[in-house]
Amino acid sequence: MIIIDYKNMTKKDAIELLKKALNLKLNSKNTVMILINDDNKWMSKFEQEKKHQKLYILLNDSHSKKLHVFEIPANHLVYNLLYDKPFNENIFRLMFDVHDDEFIELFIHFNFKRFLNWSINYE
Repeated sequence: MIIIDYKNMTKKDAIELLKKALNLKLNSKNTVMILINDDNKWMSKFEQEKKHQKLYILLNDSHSKKLHVFEIPANHLVYNLLYDKPFNENIFRLMFDVHDDEFIELFIHFNFKRFLNWSINYE
């Protein structure tokens, strides 16, 4: 098992962990890392251009030391539903309740669980 500082896990740390654990071809351009914010929600923003490639969304649950990995195919129809940040048409925003094991996105009420491919524990 790989030992990492889970409270300070960076996107780079998560990518390295997943490359070793799951042999995924991840990089900073095809990956979005989502951390728990002060409101106990997972929240992130990412550029719309990422929709043109296979996208990996990483939800880091630092409370349970679990990393959830979602894989969304390039140009999937879900991108048509995603919330565009006002005044910036090039940004999508995602938010999930940390305690939701169905992974319902809070802005569009879409269940992302269908894209959940892996959940790994770490220490």
